[in-house]
Amino acid sequence: MAKKTGELLGRLRGLMKQHGQLSAYIIPSDDPHMSEYVCEKFLRRGFVSGFTGSAGTAIVLHEKALLWTDGRYFLQAEKQMDENWTLMKAFMPGTPTEEEWLSANLHTDEKVGIDPKTCSIEKYKNLKKQLKGVGVELVSVEENLVDLVWDDSPSLPNHQVFLHDVKYAGQTVKDKMELLRKKLKSKQCDAIVLSALDDIAWFYNLRGSDVNYNPVFYSFAIVDKQSSTLFVDKSKLSDTVMGFLEENVTNVKPYNEVYKDVKELSGRVLLPLSTNAAIAQVINEDNQVIGMSLFKK
Repeated sequence: MAKKTGELLGRLRGLMKQHGQLSAYIIPSDDPHMSEYVCEKFLRRGFVSGFTGSAGTAIVLHEKALLWTDGRYFLQAEKQMDENWTLMKAFMPGTPTEEEWLSANLHTDEKVGIDPKTCSIEKYKNLKKQLKGVGVELVSVEENLVDLVWDDSPSLPNHQVFLHDVKYAGQTVKDKMELLRKKLKSKQCDAIVLSALDDIAWFYNLRGSDVNYNPVFYSFAIVDKQSSTLFVDKSKLSDTVMGFLEENVTNVKPYNEVYKDVKELSGRVLLPLSTNAAIAQVINEDNQVIGMSLFKK
């Protein structure tokens, strides 16, 4: 049965007017780590549209709402979305991409909003460039508008983080840090921001259960020439895990503090492709080195 979304879309459109007179608001499927699988808190596109497939992008305008997804989900989307939504059959002949549709249907000086934490660096840059070409501005909206209309929005998972023994991991954390710093030096970088959850779990020999069927936990990390900081909810960490991190010269700070701390980074900063645009936006663009993960797992 299709989810009734009329009232929800009305509230969202009201917020679009309040946040800079946005003509369109983009709701991707991504979490702040560009994960393939996400926890319930980040299922915003599904909440707004009713479509619960794993892939897709919603765009809400004042007079219509559009949902792009691929051929695996056409039938599902048609069943789950109500009359307020139009299905855009991605990768089919004649179907424009999200960027193409916005460029063709919006006018000069109109604004498109997106939460930059839900968008990768490269995707954000490409979208901004394409919209700018037709005089449309891409606006970073710090507060996620879907969260503001999702009255019983789930919290981030709070499952315990546990150690992954070195006999299974194959390398100690100290060995990995030494190797990582050598790679940073070879790329003439002073620090790296880690966002991919599997990278972080592997690097610190830790595991979690925040995402179904994935042994990861929600976190960020910054590693520079002298220090290592893990950004994670401390309530997830037992005394044993805290002691392990102290032994490996790693500070622990709250999950969201990464956005403040990256502002303080100096020198050249390596940002893997999994980094969200909100992190990149507070680092001087001249100091950014964007590339693949340095880890071969």
